[in-house]
Formats: sequence, structure tokens, C-alpha cells
Amino acid sequence: MESMKIKPHIGNDKILKIQLPDEFANEELEIVIVFQRIAEKLLQSASKTPE
Repeated sequence: MESMKIKPHIGNDKILKIQLPDEFANEELEIVIVFQRIAEKLLQSASKTPE
């Protein structure tokens, strides 16, 4: 199993485009997508107060 972490921009067309390495050409793959809004993650980090 391979893993990639990317931070793509999703445009108004709502299309996610991912180009895989050449080694995956002509292969059948199972792909799982997990996503989190980056702005939400930044807001959570900023709201944490030091203990």
C-alpha cells in the first residue's frame, strides 16, 4: 500500500485532479480519499491556549 499527502486547490468546478507516478500506469487501483479543510485545521491550532 502506498500513501501520498498533497494539498491541492479545488476550484469552482469541484474537481480534484491527481497525477500519479508513472509506475501506476495501466494498473487497477483501489483509492481511498480522506480530506480536511486546511482553514479549519489552522483555526483549531490558533484557538489552543498554552497551558
